[in-house]
Amino acid sequence: MDVKILIIEPFFGGSHKAFVDVIQKKSRHQISVESLPPRFWKWRLSGAPFILVQTFLNMETTPDLLLFSDTIDVSSFVALAGKKANDIPKVIYFHENQVTYPLSEEEEPDVHYPLINITSAMVCDEVWFNSDFHRRVFLEGLDPFLNQFPDFIPTHINETLSHKSKVLPIPVRPLPNSVKPKKTNSCLRILWNHRWEYDKGPENFFAALEHLMFEGIEFEVAVLGEDFQRNPPIFQKAQQSLGERIVTFGYAKSREEYASWVRSCDVIVSCARQEYFGISVAEAVLAGCKPILPNRLVYPDFFEESIRDEYLYKDEAGLVTMLRDASRNIEQLRANREYHFYDEFTSKKVVTRFDDHFERVVSEFSK
Repeated sequence: MDVKILIIEPFFGGSHKAFVDVIQKKSRHQISVESLPPRFWKWRLSGAPFILVQTFLNMETTPDLLLFSDTIDVSSFVALAGKKANDIPKVIYFHENQVTYPLSEEEEPDVHYPLINITSAMVCDEVWFNSDFHRRVFLEGLDPFLNQFPDFIPTHINETLSHKSKVLPIPVRPLPNSVKPKKTNSCLRILWNHRWEYDKGPENFFAALEHLMFEGIEFEVAVLGEDFQRNPPIFQKAQQSLGERIVTFGYAKSREEYASWVRSCDVIVSCARQEYFGISVAEAVLAGCKPILPNRLVYPDFFEESIRDEYLYKDEAGLVTMLRDASRNIEQLRANREYHFYDEFTSKKVVTRFDDHFERVVSEFSK
């Protein structure tokens, strides 16, 4: 069964772009994409339907399925598209959600954007999440969010979305192994490869490195990841305080350069306040970095309970202890560069699951 899928992604960057790219490259079906640049996310969520619906209406060939990102108001898109969209099955894929997404210190709560996510999910035929943790917290967060309103609380939403929710993890494309790692010396090399934003916890990460400096522990740090126009000021402060310990600082120019830096590192650290899957961590672990991750969010789901203490820390002191121990056992760490926690999420395996679900949804809709 050959299925024509249109992916609608108004925030075409980071993990969203990585997801679209690997689906388009690996799928056995016909995948087309309508996208916008990854900036002004609030405007994308509200305004993207006005821009992208015109392309959809002008398409000569009607797709068999619409796959929406969580970064668009699907209900507005469907209303503007009319019958053409009504006659096609619609699925929304949640990379993040605004119901449970943590606010920065500068942000005020705004119910508008969580409501867009909820109405988008309600108007779609199925709701797909990138992890079971994400599915759980979204559904658990619905009632507390809705109960803040003064009257006529829609109590049916949780049950409705529970029934049409499924989990399909992000397909992770392993980094090229043909590139040589950037040169390393005998000290521990620590990796940051996350977005340069508050929800990834950069203050906690660099505070832990300050502790290592205070103790006189030798280390290097590779600071990669996607930066934006307004970065948390901690990055510039850390660049000055860490000095020559920083071996690279900024977005890699190519996937090959990125792979070379990642493969040169010994450990991948996350201090995230929000993580529903963690594609940057998965890439690094598949490339041979030992994970040092918080014992919360999605991460405990990836590790058997009996080994969590080896890879998951409870607080900042625990993070510093794990980094200190890694620096003292660098030879043993480098002798074991294989970690298999994310093997089941490699693109070849996961895209096949997506393809099967594409066919199923289209088949069920046509009955």
